[in-house]
Amino acid sequence: MEQPKTSKYAFQYGLFLGLVSIGFNFMLYTQELHYEQSAVNNIVGFGLLFIFILLGILAFKKANNGFVSLGQALKTGVGVAIVSALLGGIYGFIFANYIEPEFFDKVMEIARETAIANNPEINREQLDQGIAFQKKLMPFFPLIGIVVSAIVALIFSLIIGLVVRKTEA
Repeated sequence: MEQPKTSKYAFQYGLFLGLVSIGFNFMLYTQELHYEQSAVNNIVGFGLLFIFILLGILAFKKANNGFVSLGQALKTGVGVAIVSALLGGIYGFIFANYIEPEFFDKVMEIARETAIANNPEINREQLDQGIAFQKKLMPFFPLIGIVVSAIVALIFSLIIGLVVRKTEA
């Protein structure tokens, strides 16, 4: 029997995760909570990532007659995260350019207010330099998101893979 491909499960569960994440972020937008830096939002995001990586690895294991190696678990999990992050990047582009075009300006204003609140002694020149640096990084945020997702997924997949792995004798 031919062994299933990890890429099939990575794509399928990455697509599911991406769509659920987009739905969650759109729900935050409709409730005007999309600017909140809430620990709950981060926990939900990481929780969804963990769950969909787990589901993808378990689906691969089932399709592979109950066997999954650590390498297959890692490939599946990281693939789930990359597919999801790519979808999230596309959604982010559409959101920031068409749904809420002033999104990045508001993010910069929130960053300015946070910097002043956290460091009241900061002078205007330092603040402007920090904001200018953040603006230069903005085009790279989707790439940074993909890399961070892949790193977190690597850790999650390693943990899951060590627990569920089963190789043929």
